[in-house]
Amino acid sequence: MKLFFTNLTLFLFVSVKGQNTPAPDVGYPGKKNQVDSSKNLSPAIISVEKDASFPGGTSSFFSFIRKNLRYPQDSHDKGIQGEVVVAFEVREDGRLNNVHVQKGLAPDLDAEAVRVVSESPAWMPAIQNGRAVKAKFTVPVTFKLN
Repeated sequence: MKLFFTNLTLFLFVSVKGQNTPAPDVGYPGKKNQVDSSKNLSPAIISVEKDASFPGGTSSFFSFIRKNLRYPQDSHDKGIQGEVVVAFEVREDGRLNNVHVQKGLAPDLDAEAVRVVSESPAWMPAIQNGRAVKAKFTVPVTFKLN
């Protein structure tokens, strides 16, 4: 009987402790709904009523990238191909801010990926509680030789 109560107490302790453990913050590539609702150090909003979007949608954004992307000659000559992961913010006014390489491939390819994403037209901002808020995005820019 004493063993039963010891096991029951241990089970309840582990169960209660497990419920108080916060979920891990996993940053999946391509996750696009992390939004900061202020210009100060307030916590980020994890989900929004309406995500920021490129005019015409995701396919139009990647079409814009393909149309404006220039393969750097040095990497082309060396046969370097692959994916550069670029992160950026969509501001409340729809302009892109803080465009940077999150996962690089080669310096010239990284710079070209940042350049082409930075030239993107204004997006439609994310909406939370009826007002525009900042949204963080991560996108792959693929360089492939034919």
